[in-house]
Amino acid sequence: MQITTRHPASQYGHPVILNDAGTVLNIKDGLFLAMETLGWSRADLAEKTGVSKRTIENYFIDRGKVQVHVLNVLSDALEDLEETE
Repeated sequence: MQITTRHPASQYGHPVILNDAGTVLNIKDGLFLAMETLGWSRADLAEKTGVSKRTIENYFIDRGKVQVHVLNVLSDALEDLEETE
């Protein structure tokens, strides 16, 4: 999986989440997959990004656009995980 701005679906520099096959995932599915891969809970994501738990919950009910900062933190963590494997 990958979070990137180097994909045609990325708009205005906002990252998209791709599965291992390179398919763009909707934000809810992408967050679930990224967090599952990292072994993170929603509380972990909130803590590691400095975003409130309520805001994180809103991402999962399609309320509001996910902050680029949150996607960047997930992207960095996924890259770190990949390097250790």
